[in-house]
Amino acid sequence: MLRLLDLSENQFSGNESSVANLTRLYKLHLQENYFTGNVPSSFGNLSSLEDLDLFQNYLNGTIPKNQFSGEIPSGLGSCVSLQHLYMEGKLFEGSNPNSFKSLRGLQNLDLSRNKLSRQIPEYLQQFSLMTLNLSFNKFEGAVPTTGVFRNATALSIVGNKKLCGGIRN
Repeated sequence: MLRLLDLSENQFSGNESSVANLTRLYKLHLQENYFTGNVPSSFGNLSSLEDLDLFQNYLNGTIPKNQFSGEIPSGLGSCVSLQHLYMEGKLFEGSNPNSFKSLRGLQNLDLSRNKLSRQIPEYLQQFSLMTLNLSFNKFEGAVPTTGVFRNATALSIVGNKKLCGGIRN
């Protein structure tokens, strides 16, 4: 029956997949711990999740470097209630999974400082995002021009050297 779980700023380590059994969670904060490995695909079972924060996990206690890695799990696309998703500063690579198309309730999305590549997903234009941070990845091609991409104060795409176009300030 647990609805809110904030384990931030502790010294938990390993790969925390047991929280995926807490299907009534609406808020899960795991930032500033020592978690490693891939984000468990079973997080997709958290269908009531509105707020997920995986920011800044550490390795060896002193190096401020998040050690979640691999592709963003497509299972997160099942978290259709998700409103706030913070996955910055990790080692995610590849592109946003197509399953993210179903996350239409997102208001804040931060995927900065990863190794995400290819084009910025077109479907992000249809979301009602208040903020979108895709900075310091490896996105390429044209920047979309509608939705949140029209609002220079709500969008950050700096550090993507292969992007072109977009709305001028």
